[in-house]
Amino acid sequence: MFENIFIVIYPYKFQNFLWDHLELSELSKHAVIEVWDVSKIVNRDFSNLFDVKKVDKKEVKNFNSIYSLISFMNNHKAMNKYINICILNEVPYSTPKGLFLNILIDCFVKYKNAKIFDLYNGGIPITYTTSNDYSRKKNSVFKILFKIQNLLQNKTNFKEFIGAIINYYCIKIG
Repeated sequence: MFENIFIVIYPYKFQNFLWDHLELSELSKHAVIEVWDVSKIVNRDFSNLFDVKKVDKKEVKNFNSIYSLISFMNNHKAMNKYINICILNEVPYSTPKGLFLNILIDCFVKYKNAKIFDLYNGGIPITYTTSNDYSRKKNSVFKILFKIQNLLQNKTNFKEFIGAIINYYCIKIG
């Protein structure tokens, strides 16, 4: 029996592709896997638009209402036997339902040894180039200053900034 549980809380219809994309079958060798499909709670109208095949795995639990989710969490006695609880929470805070659901999840794991995290999607850029502003600069001094300004605006910490500079010079040299 495992001492670890990995819970995926997903706000859209969970599909077999996502099971493979998150490599949950590989992770199931080390932990108990549960997927909570809350698409009917967070995005009821959007969820009904697409007719996709449901995942036929026993680990995937579909919830149709907040009441069913709350009753499931209250009756989830198995949660107390796990030492490490890891929750991948993909529910956004952008809607009132999503905010309420996130508060509910936080209250659920408050006194448990749980870690909640969000997954970074590598396919979505977090910085954008401003090529139109760059092309207007004629002088080379302004081009260099503009590159530095753009670099400083798009980096969130010093370590990321230094990594970008090293990456830039490695590309220039190599």
